[in-house]
Amino acid sequence: MLPLTINGPIPFGWHRDDTVAAAELRSRCALAVGETGSGKSNLLQNLNAGLVRCPDALVWHIDLGGAGMSLPWLGPWLDGETDRPVIDWVAADVPEAIAMTECALAVITRRRLAYRREARRADVDMLPLTHQVPGVYIVLDEGAEAMGVTASARLQANLVSIIELGRSVGVRVVLSALRATSDVLPARAKRQLGLRVGMRVTDPEEINHLFGWSYRPDPEDTPYPGCGLWRDGAAGPVRPFRSWDLTRPSSIGRVARACQSWRPTLDGPSLAGAQRELYEGRWERVRPLLDGDPPMAVPAAANPGGQPGGGLDLSKVDEAIAVARILTMPRQAVDARVAELEQRLAPRPGPAGGAVEPRARMLELLDAAGPDGLSGDAVLSALRDEGVSVARSTVFEWLRRDAVDGGYGRWITPRHRGMP
Repeated sequence: MLPLTINGPIPFGWHRDDTVAAAELRSRCALAVGETGSGKSNLLQNLNAGLVRCPDALVWHIDLGGAGMSLPWLGPWLDGETDRPVIDWVAADVPEAIAMTECALAVITRRRLAYRREARRADVDMLPLTHQVPGVYIVLDEGAEAMGVTASARLQANLVSIIELGRSVGVRVVLSALRATSDVLPARAKRQLGLRVGMRVTDPEEINHLFGWSYRPDPEDTPYPGCGLWRDGAAGPVRPFRSWDLTRPSSIGRVARACQSWRPTLDGPSLAGAQRELYEGRWERVRPLLDGDPPMAVPAAANPGGQPGGGLDLSKVDEAIAVARILTMPRQAVDARVAELEQRLAPRPGPAGGAVEPRARMLELLDAAGPDGLSGDAVLSALRDEGVSVARSTVFEWLRRDAVDGGYGRWITPRHRGMP
């Protein structure tokens, strides 16, 4: 599978005349609308496939329906088949989605300042996107949960701001929804969505809400699920198309394995302070949820109910840092504190045997592994095989401290490997 570039068209299906349906996403946000069972999710996976093939585009997912869109892409990484995930961040609940959108807004602000000279040298009004400075594409499944009238007011406001402000620095949104009406999508946001796709619908009025009332849809244009209509830009023609079948996890897994080696990382100047802490701790919060454990707390008091005034304003950086120090992963913090007490009281292993202190044994395992190090799960498995009982979160907290605080540093974290 060959790489693409976000500076070129992203394919997602074919037309009746056998030409490829492909859209420009460098400067445009996208909206896909369709009723349940119309093939809307399959279309979104085709767009995901096009984005992960781009070495100059990071992909973030907001998937509030249990991460169903994201899990097939993360499967090879979660199962140990690849060294890194092809999706750079997944938000499976509202607090994590708020954290993600706050970081995206910070990326927009910092890139405008950090890369002002690059844009000037290139003599363009948009930041050139490369493998070193990749675009950030937030793919949102079922947008009503995040942007509708019943969604979190803070999350909705963040997404609208990203849609309005992120074009010049390459931070864009791709979203799907059941309808294109104002109860699902704010009018401010809808006006900025240049790429519009309408999948099969029962009521023709739904297509009119998307493309305008002057358009007269023909039911023959969308005869079965997977067929749709699309328009690139407000003045472009509406064209029928059919998306490729990308519904099987095995097919998505093949794409993920083929693309993981050229996935980019977020450039250093894009984040700082509290937002960087949020970004670097994303998988520690999200992975337990993907593995079936309770999710870790986002290091900020988010507003899941969507009521104005609830939650911490991350624009107040000093306050956010203070809260992050208190609230970051409370379960791990408690386990780590208990582990410190256990370490002081537990007897050290001697030459004649005796009690095994878990953290000391962990360090011995890392010594034996040599410079290649061990993953956290490998350390935990080895300890349990030896009958050493220790919580998974405790092991990961020890490893995180050793790697970050200058201890052994042999636990190869995503950040130390150069992963996203």
